[in-house]
Amino acid sequence: MDKKVIEQIQRRTLNAQEVIFVFEQILKGQKTIQIYNEIRRNNRNSKALKKKVEVISSGNVKVDQSELSSEQYTYLQNLRSQVYEYHRNNKINKVHRTKEPFVIINHL
Repeated sequence: MDKKVIEQIQRRTLNAQEVIFVFEQILKGQKTIQIYNEIRRNNRNSKALKKKVEVISSGNVKVDQSELSSEQYTYLQNLRSQVYEYHRNNKINKVHRTKEPFVIINHL
């Protein structure tokens, strides 16, 4: 592997399979702390950090094609685009969500 790829993997702290797991769980609607706990529960030797799981859950992660088979890499790219779409839709829904105004009624 290229030196740049190795540095990228070390900074990420999650392996490529864990990145796929994070994407799948985000699309199921799980919170990042639950995903982090599940990763740690399944693999005590995982170097996953809570903050890294949060960053990766946004879809902001680079996985080199050499880390996965071509089918898995295609699947990862598909998941990433779904995660971006998921977050984009959630952001739009939050902006358009309206609250009922709070009205104070004086009883005299």
